[in-house]
Amino acid sequence: MALYIGTNYHPHDWPRKRWKTDIRLMQEAGFQVVRLGHLCWDSFEPEEGVYTFEWFDQVMDLFAEVGIRVFLDISVRPSPAWVHRLCPGCVICGKSGNPQASLRRYMENISDPEYQQYAFRFAETFVRRYRDHSALFAFGLCNEIGDGYISHSEAVRRRFARWLEKKYHAVSALKEAWAARR
Repeated sequence: MALYIGTNYHPHDWPRKRWKTDIRLMQEAGFQVVRLGHLCWDSFEPEEGVYTFEWFDQVMDLFAEVGIRVFLDISVRPSPAWVHRLCPGCVICGKSGNPQASLRRYMENISDPEYQQYAFRFAETFVRRYRDHSALFAFGLCNEIGDGYISHSEAVRRRFARWLEKKYHAVSALKEAWAARR
């Protein structure tokens, strides 16, 4: 079993002129791996279908030059603001059913089929772009999958009801499975 020493790095949060310094410091510290790509879907796709990977190509190349391998996170959360505009089903609704503004991380209803289409399209494009990069060590899919907010929208309730019907076929079977026989 191998033990790798590394860190998370958010190059999209730092000026480009700092990247080389940060990477040099990682190299001097003996880091072998770095985790990149998380929390920045909007930096890769600021508008629907408009990809700006060139800046990240440079980051990947810089890590390759110094021999630090990259765990590349396929970040589908948080989603860009344009996803929330085009995909109303991904908006989180509070217990009262009122839509909540996406002011914090993980304010997407990831169970929404339309959201999943946007996320899958991005993930597929991202993987195709970097799958053969010399710095790539492994892909990961979005940190903190179980984190976030539950949506109480009517669409979510309907999808849940359909899932229950498909799984249990009858209310009596549901009650039996969930120990709710009254």
